[in-house]
Amino acid sequence: MGLPDPCAGASATVQGRRAQVVARFASIGGQSAGYMIAFAKNLGYTITVKQYMPARAGQSRVGQPLCGTTWAHAWSIGTSLNTVVRSRVGAAAVGEPLATWGNAVLECELRAIAPSHTLLFFTYS
Repeated sequence: MGLPDPCAGASATVQGRRAQVVARFASIGGQSAGYMIAFAKNLGYTITVKQYMPARAGQSRVGQPLCGTTWAHAWSIGTSLNTVVRSRVGAAAVGEPLATWGNAVLECELRAIAPSHTLLFFTYS
C-alpha cells in the first residue's frame, strides 16, 4: 500500500495507517462528489462537497453565485476545523498519542484521488 507515505508522514499511528489502507482498498475509483465523500468516510472524516458551475443565461437561478468559467471545475470540501481522531483500545500501539488533531491526511489523500481536471479547496467550520 506504500505506507507510510507523505500523506500520513513518518510518525503515522497504527490506527491512521489502518484507516488509509481501508480507504484505499474500499476505493473502486470515481470522479463524483459522492465518491469523495465515501473515501473520506473510510478515512474517518465527515465532509461535504460543493461543486461550482459558471453562470449561464437560462440555466442559472436568482441567488446563485455568478461564477466565471474558471470555476467550472472547482470543488469546495467542507469539514470541521480540527478533526479529532481518538485512540481506541485494540487499535493503537504503545507510545502513540491518545488523540491527534488536524486534516493534513484528508487534504493529501483527496488531492491524490481527485480528478485531474478539478481544483479542490478546503473550507473549515
